[in-house]
Amino acid sequence: MDLNDFHDEHYLRLLFDLQVDETTFAGGRNLTSVKEHIRWLYSTIVDSNPNKRLLDLGCGIGHYTREFAKLGYEAIGVDISPLCIDYAKSISPSNLDCHYLCADFTGHELPRNNGTIIYSNSTFNLLPREIARKLLERVYEALAPAGIFYIEVLHPHQILEDSVNVKAHPFHNLGFGFNRPVIVLSDKMENIASQTIYERQFWINKETYEVTTNDVIVYCYSSEEYTTLLANVGFRNVTQWPGKPPKLSDLEFGPYTIFTGTK
Repeated sequence: MDLNDFHDEHYLRLLFDLQVDETTFAGGRNLTSVKEHIRWLYSTIVDSNPNKRLLDLGCGIGHYTREFAKLGYEAIGVDISPLCIDYAKSISPSNLDCHYLCADFTGHELPRNNGTIIYSNSTFNLLPREIARKLLERVYEALAPAGIFYIEVLHPHQILEDSVNVKAHPFHNLGFGFNRPVIVLSDKMENIASQTIYERQFWINKETYEVTTNDVIVYCYSSEEYTTLLANVGFRNVTQWPGKPPKLSDLEFGPYTIFTGTK
């Protein structure tokens, strides 16, 4: 999985199908969990800002965008998938102040003067470091003064002591992109020097024996590196939140942590 996958029609269809299936916990898109997460996010972080214009990066089918619009925000969702954006538009009530933009936000100028920008789909660590830095610069420019940036990232210190890790994970009705039981074989190599994880996943459908491969490159950071990256862009009051919000189970939320910063 890399940036090219987000331009692949088959992969975008896979992500879309996952998000419209309310029984699937994929990227925090299950609606019940989303509402619980938003209640925490609103009361703990976002509500302190009187600027009620919110930008949702990687909005998918618009769960977060719509829910924040219901709270009185002018909410704008941005996603690279035309399928997701068209669907989000089709199910958004006309009385909500929410809008959608189909664009690759890693290379597209963002709407300006936002009181809050949230990036909660946990794909930041799939971005090459230079692209990640440039994205943070665009996010900073897109915030209004005193604007808040909320981002979910891979938890620090993911690189293990050993350099090669091979393991198998049995899943039952929870396989990525499958509605049937699958087995996932994961061959993972960790480069300590570059703080990069290279992983090849083999998804085996236990009914048809069909095998699907997925290559993943993950860029890891320490807590200090996350903080420095945000501070160098210009963010003040950079904070790593302890633990995780009452959002998702371990399966849904995974080894992620939260950082916030203020313009």
